[in-house]
Amino acid sequence: MNYVNHVYLQGYLEILSAQTVQVNGQEVPVLHGLLHTGEFLSTHKLLITNAPAAYVLEMIRDIQDNPPVHQAALLIEEGQISILPLMKDKPLVVVEGRLISKPKQESVVDVKWITFLSVPTPFERQEERRWSG
Repeated sequence: MNYVNHVYLQGYLEILSAQTVQVNGQEVPVLHGLLHTGEFLSTHKLLITNAPAAYVLEMIRDIQDNPPVHQAALLIEEGQISILPLMKDKPLVVVEGRLISKPKQESVVDVKWITFLSVPTPFERQEERRWSG
């Protein structure tokens, strides 16, 4: 029996491979990657296709073209502000998708939505790209 669960994960994105496949006569991008999460950086396999894959490729190009000088996030908890350093060369993202599990096989998250929490481009450019794409 196969199992499917809806998941939300936050972590550092690493793309392992990229390819295109033909679906109904159209080229569709397919990315295989990992999401490093949690204090001990647990690893989750990712499968990213279609529009989310095209967006990830575009963001990765931006990151490569404009490498961030410093990446950090502000953490506000119970009135205390602290700085959380981010993993170098891996953007911090939130993914939403389906966790696909098969007996005796490693689970894979089929990503349906991805949000970049650390980005190298100005917000104005992201807004411009969001509405024009």
